[in-house]
Amino acid sequence: MKRVKKYFAVLLAITVLLSMAIISAGAVSVNSIRAGVGEETAPQVFTSGDYQYTYAWEDDDTCISIVGYTGHDVNLKIPEMIDGKYVVFIEQGAFYGCGFLNSVKIPRMTMYVSGQAFLGCNHMTQILIDRTNPFLFVRDNILYEKYEEQINLVYCPQADGRKNIVLKDDISYIYVSAFMDNLNLESITLPTQLVGIDTAAFYGCKNLKEVHLPQTIEFIWYLAFYDCDFLKQVNIPGSVTELQGTAFGGCDLLTDISVAEENLNYCSENGILFSKDKKELVSYPSGLHGAYQVPSHVISIGYGAFVGCPYITELIIPDSVTELQADNISECPMLEKLVLPKTMKKIGERAVTECINLKEVYIPKSVQTIGEYAFGYYFDEESGDIQKYNDFTLKGYAGSSAETYAVQNDFQFVDVLNGKVLGDVNMDGKLDITDATCLQLHLAGVVFEDNFDLSVADINEDGAINILDVTEMQLMIASV
Repeated sequence: MKRVKKYFAVLLAITVLLSMAIISAGAVSVNSIRAGVGEETAPQVFTSGDYQYTYAWEDDDTCISIVGYTGHDVNLKIPEMIDGKYVVFIEQGAFYGCGFLNSVKIPRMTMYVSGQAFLGCNHMTQILIDRTNPFLFVRDNILYEKYEEQINLVYCPQADGRKNIVLKDDISYIYVSAFMDNLNLESITLPTQLVGIDTAAFYGCKNLKEVHLPQTIEFIWYLAFYDCDFLKQVNIPGSVTELQGTAFGGCDLLTDISVAEENLNYCSENGILFSKDKKELVSYPSGLHGAYQVPSHVISIGYGAFVGCPYITELIIPDSVTELQADNISECPMLEKLVLPKTMKKIGERAVTECINLKEVYIPKSVQTIGEYAFGYYFDEESGDIQKYNDFTLKGYAGSSAETYAVQNDFQFVDVLNGKVLGDVNMDGKLDITDATCLQLHLAGVVFEDNFDLSVADINEDGAINILDVTEMQLMIASV
């Protein structure tokens, strides 16, 4: 399902993520400048022959951005001018799905080409450029950007054909989707002075077997190596300061993410990536099998930490974690059991999605808010829309956020008390000081022969009935 849904979901995700953070660590270039153009209002789209375009800048009608193409040229030479205007930008999705393209030549005045411009051009073997272009150049069939003293890698044709690629050491950044879906690529030698790998740079390189990250690399962005099925092990150098949880998601054979001891930001425990202080679980290797209990020293689960984990069957979240963030758990088809702690207060949007065998989830009464599409949804590859699992069930307490979410989303809801009142041990239909007294007497050894129900006495949901439940009950009564 990853392969079909990708062209819908990833393009959208990349666009959103780029608005959050474009190349960091000072990489200000044409690529980052373009991110701020036309954000406030959608620009007007014009058509000229086989091309759709917009003005590159609002206050300049002499330069344009190509945003679409309807032609069928196999070997395409993009014109230097369209309607008397210079082609300076080629935007993301401009040639989306043009599977007939074999080669493309970039004109002289083009200063920016999005790495996503040729998504879905799976037969494209060659990228060419006018040799007089002062902004971009092609070397070894790969498109590069020149910016001040930097050379940044923009795009490698999807059907380049080479199994092994050696990049020269003068490259600073590898941009968004640069090698996306290159199915021939088995190994790549990264530059020794590489600073960053951007979003989805190697997404879907399913035959890429190993990656040796250089000692200069500082960041590895969202989905950078997602769905690289043959990756088994990754070592994070000491230089890395920022690594997004989805960077190595969906790598079905990956069982070990190790970290250099000198790294000040990250560490590894049993092959799992954590922040240096081990308070955040950053990334769970997709190739690990079976059940997993998050350690009690973890207080936060990072964005996308459990995305694309096909073999995990059970996930237990500790009491130290009080929130499930957006997109924490997704594409885990064998996950059957998710245990949330009694301390959890917030569950974000799309927190747990595309887990087809997760048929029910118990929501503790401590949870105050549940975000949109948090449970019971998946991405439908045919319609391109988010759909719900009709057989999904939520368990919780009547009147809780769990019941509200179930009702709003038309899911089955099971009241764990079956209509009873939590804490109503004397079975009079309400919670008051009498119930607290009865429970105290029971704990002291007094036996009640009738009108006494311990099934509603575990107030703090820790699986035991003791004086802590009495205290919790008294607090509940005081707040009524």
